[in-house]
Amino acid sequence: MRNDVIKGETVATFAEDLQAMAGRAYELALEFCGPCANYHIYWTARRAAGIVGGVDADRHLLVKQLANLAKRFTPPGDRGIDLLIPGVADSGILAAAVAAIFEVGGRSLLQRTEFTVIDQCATPLKLCEEYSRKHDLKVSTERCKLENYRPDRSFDLVFAHSVLAFFQPEDRARMLSAMANWLKKDGHFVYSANLGVSENTGKAARFENIVLPRIGDAVADGRIKLCEEETAFLERCRQRHQGISYESTGFRTLDELHALAESANVEIESVKLADDDDIANGIPRRSRVIAVFKRSIN
Repeated sequence: MRNDVIKGETVATFAEDLQAMAGRAYELALEFCGPCANYHIYWTARRAAGIVGGVDADRHLLVKQLANLAKRFTPPGDRGIDLLIPGVADSGILAAAVAAIFEVGGRSLLQRTEFTVIDQCATPLKLCEEYSRKHDLKVSTERCKLENYRPDRSFDLVFAHSVLAFFQPEDRARMLSAMANWLKKDGHFVYSANLGVSENTGKAARFENIVLPRIGDAVADGRIKLCEEETAFLERCRQRHQGISYESTGFRTLDELHALAESANVEIESVKLADDDDIANGIPRRSRVIAVFKRSIN
C-alpha cells in the first residue's frame, strides 16, 4: 500500500486551513503580540490570499529532503523521532514536517514522532498547538528566544526555515553552531534560505500593484476575516511589507553558505537548489537553497 494513502488518510488530511488560520492569527496577534503583531497578521493574510512565499515557496523540496532523512525510522517497532522546529510564523513549517513524516511512515510514524516548536512569540505557538490538536499530533511548544533555548534532550532532526535571517550577520555562525549542537551525533539539520541578492527598491510598487489587490480580493470574498476596519488592516499589511529587508534574508552566494558552516564548525552533508527562475503566482522571487547540516565530529 502506498505510504501516502493509509487507512483512508492522505497527506491532504494534515493540510492547514489557511482561511481559518488567517482569522485566528489576526485575533491572537491583537491579543498577545506587541511590535510583531503586523508580522503575523500580514503573513497569514498573504497565505490565505494565495501569495506563495516562505515555506510554501520550496515546500516540495523541503518535504522531500526531510522525508529522505526520516526513512531510517520507518521499520515498525523502532524508536520514534525527536524533531525540533526553531522559529515559526504560523503552523506552516510544522505542517511541512508532518507531511514529510507521514509520506515516509504514515500515521504510525507520526505517532512515534515528538515535535517541539520554539519561538519567542505566543501567537505562532498557539497556532501550532491548535493545528496539533486538530490532527492528534504530539507537539510541545516553548516560548523563548532561540539564543536562550536550553533543550533537555538532543534531537534526531532540526527543521528550520529562514530563521538565521532574524539574527545579525555577526551572530549567525554562533546560532548555527548552537542549533547543530542540539542534534544527536547522527542527527541532521535541514535549513532553507533565500539565495542571491534582491534589492529593496521597488518594494512599495510590488505591494501596491501585486500584493494589495490579492489581499483585497481575499477580504472581499471572505477568505480573510477582519478584526478591525479594512483600512486599518491594509495599513498593517503595508507597514509590515515595507519593514522587510530583502538584502539580509539569506545567502548572497553558496560560498557564503559554506563560509558560515566553516565558521560554525558545522558539516554540510548536502545542498539542493530550488528552480532559479521559479515564479510564484506572478511574483518573482529569489532562488532558495536547502542545506542539510550535521554536527562536526572532531
